[in-house]
Amino acid sequence: MFALYNEYPIPKENFFIDEPGLKKVRSEYMELKKKLRSGDLIVLPSLDKLGYNYEGILREWRELTQKYGVEIKILDKPLLDTRKGEEIASIVMAILECVADRERGKSKLQAEGIRAAKERGVRFGRPQLKYSAEFIDTAERFRKKQITLQDALGETGLKKSGLYYHLHRLIELGIISK
Repeated sequence: MFALYNEYPIPKENFFIDEPGLKKVRSEYMELKKKLRSGDLIVLPSLDKLGYNYEGILREWRELTQKYGVEIKILDKPLLDTRKGEEIASIVMAILECVADRERGKSKLQAEGIRAAKERGVRFGRPQLKYSAEFIDTAERFRKKQITLQDALGETGLKKSGLYYHLHRLIELGIISK
């Protein structure tokens, strides 16, 4: 990110870099917004730095350009540079708005499909694991210290962490007692 410094001589204290990941609270970005003044230039490596979906990106774009009056330059999309003229950026943003509408429609359709499937009794996720009587017996004997860990591992074919996971799960399900 500091490679941008060569092209844009920005004081280092004006660099705002959020940690990567899908965090809902972007502290550095919020700090940047507090310091913005009309006419400032925000340089972003990509458009997705403004939001997690097209609707969020559009909302942030409008807020930054209209409320704060700042210029925006997106490095991986050269057409998205408000300094070159609002017309081109407006066209690209209009296209993004269409994509956002389509994204909202897909989300609604997906939610309706999931709801309908649940009403039909469709189960989502991995299938329930069925424990054999032999496995339950081995787990019970191990829990009661009738056999050693090594014996239980040998009989079940599991690693230590897997055995303890399933032992805990059998207790949670009430198949074996504590």
